[in-house]
Amino acid sequence: MRRPGDQCGFVTLWVLGVCAMVLFVGGITLDLWRAVAVQRAVSAAVDGAAVAGSSGLDEPAFRGSGGEVVHLDPGLARQLATESLAGQPGSDKLVDVAIEATSARITVRAGRRIDFTLLKVFLPREDPLVVHASSSVDPRRVP
Repeated sequence: MRRPGDQCGFVTLWVLGVCAMVLFVGGITLDLWRAVAVQRAVSAAVDGAAVAGSSGLDEPAFRGSGGEVVHLDPGLARQLATESLAGQPGSDKLVDVAIEATSARITVRAGRRIDFTLLKVFLPREDPLVVHASSSVDPRRVP
């Protein structure tokens, strides 16, 4: 015999619904944290490559001026930055890599695709999301 106000399993269904929502939000959170981690990794890779490229100084100009003139050798700077990027973990997944070097500055840009899991259901785009990072270094003489 049922008593008035008996919920007949309503609490069980409610708890199951809340658990499903928590799992869903947790899955989206993991995807977003993956995007943050990928962006940080790309940023670290281009920063390291730019710093490595900035060590490609034009030695004849530097030595000829007695250490007063600090300029990059653009070819050497590009080579050092390229080697640094190639040595980074996950460098095979980088896209849109661009290394620009002049005698005054080296700039490294790169991107990486993000492979979502749960968000892929809500973002059914054919082209994946790509995060980009850029880093520039100017060589300077330190007194």
